[in-house]
Amino acid sequence: MAANDLTERQKMLLTLAVGIVLNAGLGIWLYSVLSTYNAKEKSYAELQKTRDKLKQDVESEPRLASELERKKKELNEKQRKLPNANDVAALSVDMSTLAQEAGVTYRGGTFVKDISQGGAPGASYERNVCNSKWSADLYSWCKFINKMEEDFKRFISFENLTIKPKSDSGLTGVQHEISVDIVAYKYVPRP
Repeated sequence: MAANDLTERQKMLLTLAVGIVLNAGLGIWLYSVLSTYNAKEKSYAELQKTRDKLKQDVESEPRLASELERKKKELNEKQRKLPNANDVAALSVDMSTLAQEAGVTYRGGTFVKDISQGGAPGASYERNVCNSKWSADLYSWCKFINKMEEDFKRFISFENLTIKPKSDSGLTGVQHEISVDIVAYKYVPRP
């Protein structure tokens, strides 16, 4: 019987060892399945967030389309204010008219294309500079600049302003020689 007890004991130990190994293997497998499940759950939550964001983008598309149309209209309005090639020559006449109203005498100047800044390849705007000469007293010149700023319909800027008094008798009432670079930006459509 002792031999049978020992074999019975060995059978029980063997069954117990097999059970422990099987349970440990099952536990490891279940742990790996749980880890995979948690990773997939996290990925699923991120995909849901992405989907919700895409839904918001799709819902806001009409708003973005209207904003794009508004920006296009604003750009076209600004480009309309810029002179085209034919209007650059007419700018001198327009400025002369405003100068007469302000009591400033236009002595001359011609627009030339300035390739140093605005005429870069691919640029949508071309910079034209007029090295102009004027004759006016200080008050009339300030009045003219103010008229240009308020009434002029074109996009221009004044650069390199130089005022040379004709005499030492003071600044008011005396005609001065004024030279200024008047810069006009011209829209150049690109294909």
